[in-house]
Amino acid sequence: VNTVTYPSTIFIGNGSIDITADPYSYAALSFEGVLVASGLVDSSGNLQLNFAPLTVPGEADIVITAQNRQPVINTVQVIPNDGAFVTLNSYSPHTVNVGNNVSLDVTLENIGSVDALSVSTVLNSGDAAISINDASETFGTINAGTTASANGAFSFDVANGTADQHTVQCPLLVSGTARDTWTSYVNLLINAPELSAGYAEVLDPAPNGNANGIIDAGETVEIRVPLNNTGHLAS
Repeated sequence: VNTVTYPSTIFIGNGSIDITADPYSYAALSFEGVLVASGLVDSSGNLQLNFAPLTVPGEADIVITAQNRQPVINTVQVIPNDGAFVTLNSYSPHTVNVGNNVSLDVTLENIGSVDALSVSTVLNSGDAAISINDASETFGTINAGTTASANGAFSFDVANGTADQHTVQCPLLVSGTARDTWTSYVNLLINAPELSAGYAEVLDPAPNGNANGIIDAGETVEIRVPLNNTGHLAS
């Protein structure tokens, strides 16, 4: 295990972060799919990554690797250094089954520097696999540095016929007084049966057949076709 430390947030306008890790670990930081900085941890276990200051809020990706160590892959929030900033802290469930009506529990976190007032949320889906029934939830005030939870905040139906292990990303729009909308994402993995037919077997026992496993003229036979379910949900 590589013992690492790095900041959980980067303020807009800041152009460096400090990282500690096992000596000679490699660290990389990317934002919106573009590499912004990378470097090698020195023999003392320290690294300062320098980059052009980020100018918009969002999530940066950090990856730290080392020989014979499990890679560390995580996200770092890019936030304004003044004002509120509300993001999705957690949700449940992450995995859902076809044909079910699902109630989604959600926790929001204000990682900004001031309180977020009159916080409300809207869950969207652009995928036919997820049909949202209850799309909105109000959270009120979320103080700076705290979380707020709502059990059963949203509900949706999972369509029958959806392919096994299909994934859906649902944007969660969060808004508060005098703020633009913050966007987080609820990622759902769908379980479904996946049926396939095996090889047919001919049963032609005596006295109405000759037990040779072949359909012959004048025989009474039984044909068995096994069904295999390789999906992640019973059929």
